[in-house]
Amino acid sequence: RMADGFLAAAARGVDVRLVIGSDFAAVRSLQAGLPAGHVITCPGPDGLAGSCHGEGINHNKFITFSRLLDGTRDVVVQSSANFTQPQLVQANHLLVFRNHAALHAVHRAYWDDLARQQ
Repeated sequence: RMADGFLAAAARGVDVRLVIGSDFAAVRSLQAGLPAGHVITCPGPDGLAGSCHGEGINHNKFITFSRLLDGTRDVVVQSSANFTQPQLVQANHLLVFRNHAALHAVHRAYWDDLARQQ
């Protein structure tokens, strides 16, 4: 469902860019539906869980938004759960920070490091 949401957002003109540590059918759908280079995968040797910085599993689960339709800016969504079933319906810790420029900047810089695989 999240892949469909990202593709729908891109169709509305949202600049969607993802760094993903796994390779599932949904990831391949995103790669096919988004511009080249907008989906960076860092799978492990088994093709499942990997990291963009080192050899361990990438446990990051965050999304940044520069602006939302309601005028909110500098949004960071940070979660402890994977964005897959069944964890989407189990207990997790998900926080949403709005209008927090400093936190947004730190997450964006970290995302840039992941995208460069540093």
